[in-house]
Amino acid sequence: MTQNPSSISGILDVECPETQTCPVVVSVPHSGRNYSDEFLQASKLSDLDIRRSEDAFVDKLFADAPKHGLPMLKALFPRAYVDVNRDAYELDSSLFDTPLPSYVNTASPRAYVGLGTIPGIVTQGMEIYSSKLSLKEALDRIDTCYYPYHANLEALVQKTAKKFGHSILLDCHSMPSPRHRDQYLPDFVLGDRFGTTCDGAFIATIEEFLRANGYTVGRNSPYAGAFVVRHYGKPKQNSHALQIEIRRSLYMNERTLEPTKGLRTIKNLMNGLMEHICRYLDEASLNELQ
Repeated sequence: MTQNPSSISGILDVECPETQTCPVVVSVPHSGRNYSDEFLQASKLSDLDIRRSEDAFVDKLFADAPKHGLPMLKALFPRAYVDVNRDAYELDSSLFDTPLPSYVNTASPRAYVGLGTIPGIVTQGMEIYSSKLSLKEALDRIDTCYYPYHANLEALVQKTAKKFGHSILLDCHSMPSPRHRDQYLPDFVLGDRFGTTCDGAFIATIEEFLRANGYTVGRNSPYAGAFVVRHYGKPKQNSHALQIEIRRSLYMNERTLEPTKGLRTIKNLMNGLMEHICRYLDEASLNELQ
């Protein structure tokens, strides 16, 4: 049985079990689909194309996390509006109508290609805006969406660590299929920034579970994890973070952004994975990464 989810002005949902029984927090930062009319009017993209950066339906794949005793945080705002998997001020100067202040990270490689905290493009490189943005608009979005998301995530991680002595953040994403048939992409990619953000044995048990169920699994390529796992993954402080990427074609039509019958299959798989994680953590102890 779970508590009712708490929603902050349509910005995010926090859903917690009545009793947390496992030291894992589930984060879903990129599945939000609350597009304001104002944002859509500022975009030159179609209603379908503006959604192409979504990790569509990942929130549904992990929706039963509280039933397994795991707290879950999900963003309701879209990634195209604010990307919380970046530093707070990782901004592309070409997006704005005035020079940016010195504290802004304009040298970020992600911001340079349009994928900063305030993205300028969606997946496939399509530009979002028909005109420049004001700095005030960017700062308002960061204050309204970015900081509340991380304040709630930090609170869940700290509460978990206080109760169990350690915490594990499972940061949940999806990845587009390769554009060309000769490009290989596994079904799942596990990212720990090359062994620096999470206990190795914990990652291994997840990989073994997925492979045992017939899926292909890669590590750190092409997705090693970004700000979230880097910021919250500090194994020597008993705070672990792992990014999990799921290939979208397993559960959705990537052209129409509609779920397929695979959605139920992958949701059942994720339920099995969460059960497996809880059993594993009940029997094992996490070791600090060397």
